[in-house]
Amino acid sequence: MRNLIALSLSLALTGCMVGPDYQAPETAEWQPEQWQLANNQSAGAVTQSWWQEFEDPMLTRLVDQAMSDNLMLLSAQERVKLARSYREAVSATNLPQVGLGMGYTAGMLSEQGPVGGPLRNPMVGGQPLGMPLVSRHFDATYLGASVGWEPDLFGKTARLIEASDARAEQVEILADGTRLLVVSAVANNYLQLRSAQQQKQLIGLQQQDLLELKQKVDALHASGLASNIEQAQIESQLASVSSLLPQLDSVIDVHSRRLSILVGQSPSALLEELSEVKPLPQVEGVIPVGLPSELLNRRPDIRIAERQMKVANAELGVAIARQYPSFYMTGTPGVVSSDFSELFASGSSAWTFGAGMNWSLFDGGIRDALEAVAEAEVNIAAMDYQRTLLNAFGEVETLLTAYGNSELQLAQVQAARDKVADAVASTHTLEQAGLVSPLDYLQARVNLHQADAALLQAKTQQAQLLVTLYKSLGGVWGTNAPQAEEEGA
Repeated sequence: MRNLIALSLSLALTGCMVGPDYQAPETAEWQPEQWQLANNQSAGAVTQSWWQEFEDPMLTRLVDQAMSDNLMLLSAQERVKLARSYREAVSATNLPQVGLGMGYTAGMLSEQGPVGGPLRNPMVGGQPLGMPLVSRHFDATYLGASVGWEPDLFGKTARLIEASDARAEQVEILADGTRLLVVSAVANNYLQLRSAQQQKQLIGLQQQDLLELKQKVDALHASGLASNIEQAQIESQLASVSSLLPQLDSVIDVHSRRLSILVGQSPSALLEELSEVKPLPQVEGVIPVGLPSELLNRRPDIRIAERQMKVANAELGVAIARQYPSFYMTGTPGVVSSDFSELFASGSSAWTFGAGMNWSLFDGGIRDALEAVAEAEVNIAAMDYQRTLLNAFGEVETLLTAYGNSELQLAQVQAARDKVADAVASTHTLEQAGLVSPLDYLQARVNLHQADAALLQAKTQQAQLLVTLYKSLGGVWGTNAPQAEEEGA
């Protein structure tokens, strides 16, 4: 028995894994060396807690709360635990399986039965022996172990473990991606909430000036100094502006409730707290966007696609290993005694040992077909990785261009707004000197409110674009972002 065990262990230790070993993909031909950066961007390291760049305490608090209480994140964390447990279960199949058993058996033989009869009434030379060979009553106590092991000579189990490792890493990466989605959703909803609140304030100011303008036009109309057309134009302008308020109230309500849900609370939990109007947060200065090569270790979709290549490669190894024989060993060492007090006495030991091999020599081509399927999965995973990589680089480059252009647009809108403000100041001076009518001054103020609204919209678009850019860059999530690996035999 010792020689058989030693031989099996030797075979197991000297066995080799069949199938190709995984090699990380080459990406140099697909990725740019540098991003095409605008004046408001740099190749510096991407900020990990990028939402803090908005310098808004409320936004930071909401993100922190979502990171700890968001139900989608909590579910993703449980999936990570599940994947790790499954990985441990797969790994355990490579170890010997040991069980312990104990039992007691008692019985009585029939003297008329085919077994008990001859033993109880034995015949010698055709004559009765006159004494039984065994007792009619028997009992036995058993204590022992059962041991089973399948030596992984060709690496099938090792490849299964390799695949389960990669799948567990995919689930962890997916949790990172979920975290990034949740943070981006919180930031976007918060920006839209604050923007809607600011728009509502600006509309309120426009209403005040338009109402004052309407009163003056109505007075002039009553005196015959203003036409019906002028009066209708003011009324139409006032009605158009006022019609935006219900829509903005709905926008404020929607984003307030979404934020409540994102932080794991009831939809109405934050309505009162978020009702306080605060300015739209902005990020000032140059935005660090990192290097293209860093995107490989940050973006969840790229990392998941790369791990899928490893899964497919490992499953190809499993398919190849199925072409080879499998071996097994079993053993049942223990002690047996008819007297419990002598269970551990000398001579009570008993054991069995077995070893064998299974090898399917003909299966109608099933294993060959499964190997071909696995090879196709490897090719598909490689093409999916390349497609994901190209899409990611294209998305980032597009957003970098868009964010650079948004800075130019914002500067132009700001300049236009400043010109309108200068016109308001000049009109006010002329109105005080009696050189223009109060109507001209009020209309100039209305124009300024409209310019402020256009500026607010440009700032909102740029802030949302920045959130989308950070999301596209993948964020930085600490130790769960592994470096590209190269695994050999």
